Amino acid sequence: MRVVFTAEVLADELLWRELDRILGTVEDGWHLWELPDPDGVENSTWLERDSRGLRGLFETATRT
Repeated sequence: MRVVFTAEVLADELLWRELDRILGTVEDGWHLWELPDPDGVENSTWLERDSRGLRGLFETATRT
């Protein structure tokens, strides 16, 4: 599966739980998360909250 989404999704707190789930699925190595704007994700409010180690999981999932 290839996951691509717009920057607006990162700003919508109602969607953060879904982003958390997608990140967990990508991290398992079976899926590809295409990041047209990696800096936008790195600096997003979603990732900044880092409530459950999201930053580390994000870095693992997006490492090429």
